[in-house]
Amino acid sequence: MAAYLTPPFLETDYKLATDRANTSAAGILDRAKRLQEDPQRAERLAEQECRSCFYLARGGMVQPGFTKSDCVCCSKTMEFSTTRADRTCMPCAHEHQLCKRCGGDIEMNKDRTHYPSQTPQTA
Repeated sequence: MAAYLTPPFLETDYKLATDRANTSAAGILDRAKRLQEDPQRAERLAEQECRSCFYLARGGMVQPGFTKSDCVCCSKTMEFSTTRADRTCMPCAHEHQLCKRCGGDIEMNKDRTHYPSQTPQTA
């Protein structure tokens, strides 16, 4: 069985790894600060997203692809050009003050008492 040699971990490797860790931590702290302070509130509400989806769930891996999903409120079929699909259609999200992406309360209000019930789509 052949032995595989691992190249030495040089000082530059340690420094690069440390820089990556610091950059990652700074990015997480910045996103958490924006989540708490909501500096883009007007844009977020225009896109009908809760703070978590707007500030934390953006970016990441999204693959191109044709995706269909049904609105959890009205059952309308929605079409998306990526694999990331919203939970509610924009009209239902507006009407019920929901995040279109996750379907939760737009202001992340845990004490909400009224939730829409699913109604069948009419032709």
